[in-house]
Amino acid sequence: WPVVGRLERVQARVPETATKVRIAEVILTAAPAGLFYSSQCHLLYKLSKDPANDPHFRAYPRIVGLLLQVLATPPGLLEPAVVALAAATLSHTTEDPAVCRALTREHRSIEILVDVLQATLVETLHSLSSASAPVASMGSSASPPSATESSPSAVPRAGIALLMQLTGCLRNCSEHGSKLVPRFVEAGVIPTLLGILRDLGDHKDLVLNASRILAKLSLHPECREVLNRDGGSASTGSGLALLLSTLDVHRSAPGVVDRLCFALGNLTHTTEANRRALGSPTLRAPALLAEVLCGLVEARTAADSGASAPVAEEGSKEVRSRSSVTPQNQAKAVEGALIRMLRLVGNLSINEGAGQQLCSSAPLLGALASLLRDAASTLERSKDAPAPVSGGGAEGTGGGGTEEELVLNLASCVTNLSFYYAEGSELGRRVSDLLPSLSALLLHEHPDIASECAKALANFCRASSVRTWIVANRVDEALGVLVGHPEDSVVNAVAGALINLSGDSEVASRLLALNLPSALLEWLSDFSESASAEQLDTLRRVLKVVVNLLGASSLSEEGDTDPKDSFSMIAEVVSSIQRSLVQALAAQAGATEGEEQPPQALPHAEETSDLLQHVLRSLLARWPELRIGSDSDDSSNAVFEEL
Repeated sequence: WPVVGRLERVQARVPETATKVRIAEVILTAAPAGLFYSSQCHLLYKLSKDPANDPHFRAYPRIVGLLLQVLATPPGLLEPAVVALAAATLSHTTEDPAVCRALTREHRSIEILVDVLQATLVETLHSLSSASAPVASMGSSASPPSATESSPSAVPRAGIALLMQLTGCLRNCSEHGSKLVPRFVEAGVIPTLLGILRDLGDHKDLVLNASRILAKLSLHPECREVLNRDGGSASTGSGLALLLSTLDVHRSAPGVVDRLCFALGNLTHTTEANRRALGSPTLRAPALLAEVLCGLVEARTAADSGASAPVAEEGSKEVRSRSSVTPQNQAKAVEGALIRMLRLVGNLSINEGAGQQLCSSAPLLGALASLLRDAASTLERSKDAPAPVSGGGAEGTGGGGTEEELVLNLASCVTNLSFYYAEGSELGRRVSDLLPSLSALLLHEHPDIASECAKALANFCRASSVRTWIVANRVDEALGVLVGHPEDSVVNAVAGALINLSGDSEVASRLLALNLPSALLEWLSDFSESASAEQLDTLRRVLKVVVNLLGASSLSEEGDTDPKDSFSMIAEVVSSIQRSLVQALAAQAGATEGEEQPPQALPHAEETSDLLQHVLRSLLARWPELRIGSDSDDSSNAVFEEL
């Protein structure tokens, strides 16, 4: 005891932070359990508030293990404030990846944190229950607790503060690899976090920490399984329902919306049962998501116009200087929440019932149209802006990375909703608000954005009114140009739109006048025999366009060029592709019969071969119109014989 007392006096006098941390490590190691914990935790907490001191904690990683030992001290031996200081220090210092890794390497570190979190939650809820219990006065009947009595201010502040620090530390740990996931699951962190959302859901900062952890964990299948299994505990209720109700409560806090939508997006990405549940009359997720999305769009518009957006600030980490809230941070939070929300709406619309509900929401469609107009305007401005001198920041930071992600999720969402398009529906009445922006974004340099816009147009142009609009606004010309796009995914989506357009005889004549067959010929000429499954799918789509064009009433429409020349050359190219596929199929069949090793399958080759034969028959049927020159033209006759 005297030795430790002398060390503390030395510690108070030395100016170097590194020496103070080193002495704290020695004292916490040597002192009996509970002794000197208070003074050392106060000192370490004070030092941890400044991010500039992180290197000193990194230099003495045993500190986090000793602070963990403070948390594991049996109840009653320490003042609650000391435990809170230890937890706050861990929450601050584990923001440094090296310190966080040191903590996770400690024996049962995750388990200890979760155990303390569970005990603190139980104690806090018990105190809340006691504080809000009605007290009957003499001569009067007991009245129910008022809103004031059950408000957040009635909850013991110390318990909420400790829950904040513990969830902050667990949040930092959840960001460091999938190896920790089994420990999180086995420790029971998911039911505990869902309990926080259920019982303390009006405390925004605490909910933000909990939702951050759930968002990270929802990336992993074993955690999604627990969430799908009613949160892992019958007492917590449905995990989906809790996430959704919390989203409703904190719809004006973009940080919370971002994390909750991220988790819900992961839960609905591949699980149809979850999509069906969210679209059910019980949960009514489509209506809520439409309202929240509209609110985010309004906040974004207000931020862009310089007005004060009605957005609650994102939860901060108390006094850490790096966590100051700025208008830029708020705008970034709104942008992130929009990205996650659009992804969630797109996922949910895969379910027919939910998709129909979303398509009938006029406010939702109006918000999507507004976002599309903004994206198209941004694209137009970027064409006029001077080229940047250097490459800018890292991928995903600055340079429009977030904007591109937003536009991609927006286009994907509209594509999924366009599947339910029908004239006379709410979406049918509002499609004219979407078409101009979708058409402009066809020319976006990001291939996935261009592809998604083409898919949406393909769905919309099943209607004659949309086909008329596309021709009137020369969007068909843009689609023809995009047949030569270097990315196969774009050509595939564009070909889908051209199939629906060329199925209309009047539009097919227009496409012939634009000499679309020439663009198709160029793509077919570059087709490789060693095509992937995706490229074979594109080939099938391109060939369907050729068949539709061959079915047009006339091949001699007036235009700048004569499509007959292209069709004649298409005949040669298609014949060559057909021979290659037949040979590949024969080789595959021979390998199957004579070799022990199974051959590499040629996906959809037989279906494609049948379609090629159909194209060849269509070419033969119209050969008199396609022939060039006189009947004695050797080259033309040779092609005819080959067909």
